Amino acid sequence: MTDLISRLHSRPDRDAFSDVTFSLPDNSQLKAHKFVLAMASPVFEAQFFGPFADSSNNNPVTIKDVDSNAFRRLIDCIYKSSTKFLEKEINIKEHFQDYWLLLQAAHMYLVSNVMSDVGSDYIGEHVMDKDMFYLNKAQLRYMMQWDRDNANENLGDLVDIMNKACELSIYEEMAERGSSCVANQLPGIVERGLLNKFSDNSINCIVKAFNFEGCQDWDGDAIAALDLVSDIQRNSYNAPEILQTCLSFLGSEIKRSFKTKNSWIKEIKGNTNVDWSRPEWKKFIQMLRKMSWKKLCEEGQGILKIVEHLDEHNKGGREEGWDALKGKRDFTVTKGYRVEYSSKGVTNWSLWEQENNRIDIYSELLNFAHEHNMDLMVSHCIIRLAKKILTWSAKDSVGAFADLQRNTEDSEYFEDLVKLAEEVMSKRKN
Repeated sequence: MTDLISRLHSRPDRDAFSDVTFSLPDNSQLKAHKFVLAMASPVFEAQFFGPFADSSNNNPVTIKDVDSNAFRRLIDCIYKSSTKFLEKEINIKEHFQDYWLLLQAAHMYLVSNVMSDVGSDYIGEHVMDKDMFYLNKAQLRYMMQWDRDNANENLGDLVDIMNKACELSIYEEMAERGSSCVANQLPGIVERGLLNKFSDNSINCIVKAFNFEGCQDWDGDAIAALDLVSDIQRNSYNAPEILQTCLSFLGSEIKRSFKTKNSWIKEIKGNTNVDWSRPEWKKFIQMLRKMSWKKLCEEGQGILKIVEHLDEHNKGGREEGWDALKGKRDFTVTKGYRVEYSSKGVTNWSLWEQENNRIDIYSELLNFAHEHNMDLMVSHCIIRLAKKILTWSAKDSVGAFADLQRNTEDSEYFEDLVKLAEEVMSKRKN
């Protein structure tokens, strides 16, 4: 039956058998068969054969609120019982809007296979998953050449996708996928001045994606936090709020990775890279055993003692000290924000940082996180900004410090960071 309908549509004289004519917005006309359309669409079925069908046989039928090309393609999809031909007919990277208009037409007439194929397979999977269109430049270095060739650096398209998808609940799945892409690309979006282009509904979806349980890790934050705790203590920097942010973050990471203190100690002692027969390491384990789990994970005092001990007794340098904290499950290496629906993509902003050591980007991210109560992202931004401050070169420090001061004029969130920067710069002068 499907083959017969497709053949009917492809005949040169197909109009001779038609029983309905559509008048399209571009003033063209399109002939079709009521029965075929009614089988594919409950809207057409009601229009042509339902109890409220027009008995006057009004012809042509005027089409409104649907793009003319999108309507023609919808009719083609109905007759062919497939959307496969669209891949050759429409280049999605160059004509994404055509797919979106077709999806809107499919929803208007409730053509289920077109809604599913275009929404999930083409716009959803093809744009956001299959071809890895929205990877930042740093990430592309780790991808196959085919992925790099198909990557889309036009993040304006992503903004457009999100704003359209968040308009109606019928596009909820697409909005969720888009939110994951935005999370993956947020520094680049800020860098290109696109963050304020998202609609309020889009922002709500993005924030929801970030706050999704288990989906907010940034690679390298644990090591950066340990470095900060060590630097702040050793240099006697007066940065209590920043220090507490690091301690709270590290405590939560340990608690999330290990159920009890004994399970963590067991994991640590399984680390074969450490010579546990050395006196300083024996003392280290003894110190951990005396420490309460609450003091370690919730109050942060335990982490202060751990870092202090490692700084004092470790002869192999800071890296060897942090290595001693790792077990089979290494809490110091996070897996990154995992993009839902995608087996490939994970957020790894550290790769972006390697190419973009700009403090203004993270400053805007911190403001965004505070505004939307994104606590984990707030911690991430504070850790990264403080880490940048402690690693400023003499060349970078003047301009970067000016950026921080400008942010302080508009937001109280930067006061502690500015105080830390002033101390760091003062110590370097002396």
